[in-house]
Amino acid sequence: VTDVFWDVEAQDYFNQLRALQLDGDNDHASIPLDLTAFPEEFTFEAWVYWEGGVPGQRVFDFGNDTQTYMYFTPSNGANARFAITTSGEAGEQGINASSPLTPNTWNHIAITIDTPSTTAKLYINGLLTDSLAALTTFPGDLIFTYYNHIGASNDLVEGSFFNGKIDEVRIWSVALDKDTINEWKYRYVTPDHPNWANLVSYYKLNETSGTTIANQLDTLLYGTLSGGATFVTDLGASPIDRGVAKWTLEMKDDSVFIAANYQPSVWSREDGYNDGYMYLLWEKNGLNPLPVELISFTARATSAGITLNWETATEISNAGFEIERKTPGRDWQKIGFVEGHYTTNSPKYYSFTDPDRSILTGRVSYRLKQIDTDGAFEYSNTITVEAGTPSAFKLDQNYPNPFNPETVIGYALPVPGEVNISVFNALGEQVVTLVDGVHEAGNHQVTFNASNLPSGLYFYRMTSGKFTSTRKMILIR
Repeated sequence: VTDVFWDVEAQDYFNQLRALQLDGDNDHASIPLDLTAFPEEFTFEAWVYWEGGVPGQRVFDFGNDTQTYMYFTPSNGANARFAITTSGEAGEQGINASSPLTPNTWNHIAITIDTPSTTAKLYINGLLTDSLAALTTFPGDLIFTYYNHIGASNDLVEGSFFNGKIDEVRIWSVALDKDTINEWKYRYVTPDHPNWANLVSYYKLNETSGTTIANQLDTLLYGTLSGGATFVTDLGASPIDRGVAKWTLEMKDDSVFIAANYQPSVWSREDGYNDGYMYLLWEKNGLNPLPVELISFTARATSAGITLNWETATEISNAGFEIERKTPGRDWQKIGFVEGHYTTNSPKYYSFTDPDRSILTGRVSYRLKQIDTDGAFEYSNTITVEAGTPSAFKLDQNYPNPFNPETVIGYALPVPGEVNISVFNALGEQVVTLVDGVHEAGNHQVTFNASNLPSGLYFYRMTSGKFTSTRKMILIR
């Protein structure tokens, strides 16, 4: 629409109130962390203000001794480096930046590990600086690490203590992608984050005093400060100070106003900073309405067929979705239709199960054809799923999430066996057992109804033989 003009004077970042100050002598933080919760994917994020000093200082080091650990250092003498090993320094696998972190300035670091693709990546200030595509040691291989430190090595060796400031420590059970890292590195993490359910530990480090650092997700995962570490408000040249956003809008040539609202996944509405509406929806006479905003589209094989789930953020004049399928040697064919919600500014969840048993082997592709009420249409991206007997144990993220009051949990078994899936509240108390018995190999799912439970964060854990996996879900009433 060429006759709509936005004037943006500034950008709205989160307010960096305080940071953890470490003196490079013996200051550090200890946090509880179970690395068996990361069987497939992992991300560590933090803002780091390194004030220089000897090489080998640790931003973090999770391990048991000099044999089993993983760490990130701002400088090993030549490079900023992440490394992981279960056989000491000689067995380290690592990724390196081209140089040490720039001292006396804030840098955002993110280390991601994707076990299925055996890939580790290092991002500095949102830019991919190095990757390793043949990783053979993963966080879950470290099993239980007893010494998980922020600002020091796991064995607290002299020279490993970090000299500088650390802020906004986030640990995820998913390998965040570059776009998500960049979109959220300047913002507090909220339930609007697309990977909120995979956030395991979140330390804002905004305390004013004391020796405890709060985990925003779980009181049982609070950390402890040692050596005289303090919280400071003198942050140096902070890249994440709040800016006030001022927007003006001009519409011409009989553009028709539809709706106004604010989008919490993009803006934090706060009196005195960004009062009023944060987005506008409109259509210009003679032109098609704004398209439906599709924010997720997934597929998984289940015992009932292949289930597709998708979510929209907003919809304008959405008549619905045709579901199309493509199998090897055949062209796309329509297999179903799901009605849309016409016009809405709130997230909507959709699901469709393809029950055709004849396609439950091999690779099957799906796409959505979103159709407007005037007949205009647009295709989604194509997703592909491997049907048939799974090759590994797997516990899927529940869908939808957040949910109220029902959600579906999928899981996969490569061999027959005993399976237990139980749900726990934020205090670690078991609230219900969903699955407990022998199941055949294959893809399965179970529905969890939380109508008798209060809103909040819950965990669900699957155990089958030696396999254990835990995920988070959020009930919002």
